[in-house]
Amino acid sequence: MANRKGKNRSDKRKIQPVQPKKGRRLLLVPVFVLLIVVVILASYEYGLFNPDNSSSAGIPLNIPSFLEPGYFAKISDSNVGSSGTVSVYLLSWYGCPIGAAESWIIYNFTRQYTQGTSYIRDENHTSDPNVAFPGTPGMIFNNYSMTYIGIHYSFNVAYVYGQYVNNTGSALIRSGLQIMNSSFPNSVSTIFYQFEMKVPLGTSNAAKPSAINEGHLTTAILVSGNNGTYIVEGSVFSPSSLQGYTPDQVRNAVDSGSSTFSSSIGTGTIYFEKVLSEAIA
Repeated sequence: MANRKGKNRSDKRKIQPVQPKKGRRLLLVPVFVLLIVVVILASYEYGLFNPDNSSSAGIPLNIPSFLEPGYFAKISDSNVGSSGTVSVYLLSWYGCPIGAAESWIIYNFTRQYTQGTSYIRDENHTSDPNVAFPGTPGMIFNNYSMTYIGIHYSFNVAYVYGQYVNNTGSALIRSGLQIMNSSFPNSVSTIFYQFEMKVPLGTSNAAKPSAINEGHLTTAILVSGNNGTYIVEGSVFSPSSLQGYTPDQVRNAVDSGSSTFSSSIGTGTIYFEKVLSEAIA
């Protein structure tokens, strides 16, 4: 018996796949973007995601199991800066008492071999009165360079926080890292990241990295030359030796060669110069 309208029963309608509506696809885009952002932030928070891994340093690094506070450690036989130049990178924040104390080492070295004071941004600075070693006198520097007996020195600074650090935690660390990354070459920022965030600061590997322990980035100095790269975290000498003095009093004592700070600033300067000499040897 013929089908109605002459159609054969064997003819079947083709089933067309249901196409998702364009508007629905667009709605999913921000969801996926948000998910990616959450994963990245969570990974960063727990140390699973590191945009500045050690390979980004551009030089082979010898990363120790821990870093002893106040002592320079040689972490590479290569130069992270320019060939023939001793590069010094100071990572700190305006209110840091360790940064204030160690500024005198840098000043005491520099003043002997250069004219003028244009490299000093603030010569009457004191540290945060609300943290350990309150009101430590110090100096704030600009970036500068100088040449002494044929050796070129480059000093570079990054102050990642203001005078006061009222909060601590991952958000403060992230903001400090952003300023650090914008102030230093990626190779230098990578090294600071490794030591601030991953290498224990103490007398054993049971200690915590400095930034993790403090809840913010801390003061560190990186020295690099043709003979290698060195880093120190923690105080080369105790800021307590400067307590009760004004910046003017400390500066006058240093300029006059007074023995008042010979065991602190004086000894620290000799140690600093030794590392600079080793870096260029």
